[in-house]
Amino acid sequence: MRAFFAENWGSIATVLGFVVTIWTLVRTKTAAVAARQAAEATKAQLSRVDTMTEFSSAIAIMDEIKRLHRVRAWELLPDRYSILRRLLASIQTLNPDLTDDHRSILGGAIVQFRTMEHQVETARAANRHAELDLARLNRTVAKQLDELDKVMLSIRQAGI
Repeated sequence: MRAFFAENWGSIATVLGFVVTIWTLVRTKTAAVAARQAAEATKAQLSRVDTMTEFSSAIAIMDEIKRLHRVRAWELLPDRYSILRRLLASIQTLNPDLTDDHRSILGGAIVQFRTMEHQVETARAANRHAELDLARLNRTVAKQLDELDKVMLSIRQAGI
C-alpha cells in the first residue's frame, strides 16, 4: 500500500484537490443562492413599504380633496387629482402581484379621479363652479377611499 501511495502521490493529490474544489463550489453556490434569496426578500419588503407609503399618501390626498371640495377651493383641486392619479398608477405598476380585483379597483379610481378633474376644470373654465355637486363629489371620493383602504389592508395582510 505504501508503494502505491508513493508511486501515485501526484494523482492522489490531484483527485483530492478536485474533490475539495467541487465541495467548495457546491458551498459557494449554496451561499450565492441564499444571498440571492435574501436580496429578493429584502427587495420585496422594500416594495411593500413603498406601496404602503404611497397608499398612505393617496389616502391623505383623498382626505384633502374632500376638504378642498367643502371649502370650494376649485383652483387647487386639479393638481391634487393629478398627483393622486399618479400615486395610484405607481401602486398599480410597481406591484405586479396585485390581484385582478385590486387592479380593477385601482384602475377604476384612476378613471374616477380623471373624470372629477375634468368636471372641475370644465366648471372653472366656464366660471360655473356653482353647478358642481359638492355632495356627489365627496360621496365619490369617500367611496373610492373605502375601496382603496380595503385594497391596502388586503395587500398588507397578504404581504404582496
